[in-house]
Amino acid sequence: MASPSPQLIASGVLLLMCSLLVAATWSDLRHRRIPNVLVFAGTACALLLQSALPQGNGFASMLPGALGLSAALKGMGLALLLLLPMYAMGALGAGDVKLMAMVGAFLGAEMTLVCIVLTMAAGGFLIIGVTLHNGSLISMFANVRIMAVNSMHAVIEGRIPSFKHAPKSAGRVPYAVAITCGTLACLSFVKLGYSDWLGL
Repeated sequence: MASPSPQLIASGVLLLMCSLLVAATWSDLRHRRIPNVLVFAGTACALLLQSALPQGNGFASMLPGALGLSAALKGMGLALLLLLPMYAMGALGAGDVKLMAMVGAFLGAEMTLVCIVLTMAAGGFLIIGVTLHNGSLISMFANVRIMAVNSMHAVIEGRIPSFKHAPKSAGRVPYAVAITCGTLACLSFVKLGYSDWLGL
């Protein structure tokens, strides 16, 4: 019996990651939390698969295959490096950071950076959509101005800006939706042949 092709294996790995993202999004929408067991199990699977499967240029690349444990850890590390400050300021939840780190373990550092950029864009649209739905768009812009002024004062005084006590205009945004949309958008661009356009 023939062994599964690298393309089939890579598709299975990406399907696993996308399934985990959808499950996290469902939980965030329903319960406003992302279960630790989901992201930790997903991250463990990603690290194992990156270590055990045949090597290639990544599961979403034209030469599909694992990147190796080191590259998976770099993807995780990049996600933590970029998002932990936002968690410290109260702009993201801990579950959001861990979910993005899981994506980093599956995709490696280069694709994770693109996913984060697309996630931030998706998050902006999500926040505007929620505030429009709640009829609080004007309040949101007023709160953004207040937070910007407070953050500027904090920097001048040598403090770390914090959004933990910022005025709430839209309620808590389920940011797993943005992470999933950003990641799926990145994968779609790569599959459609726009890797060069994304700098990958």
